[in-house]
Amino acid sequence: MKKMTISKEISFSGTALQTGVKTRVTCKPAKEKDGIIFKRRDLKNSPELCLSDGLFSSGERRSTISLGAASIQTIEHFLAALWAMEIDNIMVEIDGAELPGLDGSAIEFIKLLRSAGVQKQNGEREFIKITEKEEVKDGDVSLSIFPDEFASVSYYIDYGIKSIERETFKIELNSRLFETEIASARTFCLKEEATALLKAGLGQGANFENT
Repeated sequence: MKKMTISKEISFSGTALQTGVKTRVTCKPAKEKDGIIFKRRDLKNSPELCLSDGLFSSGERRSTISLGAASIQTIEHFLAALWAMEIDNIMVEIDGAELPGLDGSAIEFIKLLRSAGVQKQNGEREFIKITEKEEVKDGDVSLSIFPDEFASVSYYIDYGIKSIERETFKIELNSRLFETEIASARTFCLKEEATALLKAGLGQGANFENT
């Protein structure tokens, strides 16, 4: 399988879920060894953050990457869309610290990337192979990864309250099923969680149209 980038430049803007700030994003094709690069156009010298494990930092209810004083938050739905579109290399220029939330899911990002088209490159795609079980725990939340022939996800949720029943979701994951079965799922939270987020200065751009 060949690496891919987008065929043409696209731009979009919207309100960030956490900060409530309106930001503009421009996505550009990138070379086959560039990877996923975020560029903060609003900061001096326009620092670039090349996506890697070492850049991820803690962020309550959102994924954040940081390099020195530069950070970009709430990137999880956009990254999921890149995975769904099988895009390996892309330059993402942004004029703020948080991506727009759009409708609160990954589906609108997928539509935008599809409008740009995809272009095959010469290099072969690289994959991570899971060879042994890995597990991460945080309180009563856990994430486990196991070696398997196919990519699949099993998700279990139990809030311990009547309004949200215990649920289990299982799927053999591929790009098509991600788009049809998962990508439209939006961020949600309980009322008390929303209150705590607002008190912490977060969730400033959230509303019933995107959350």
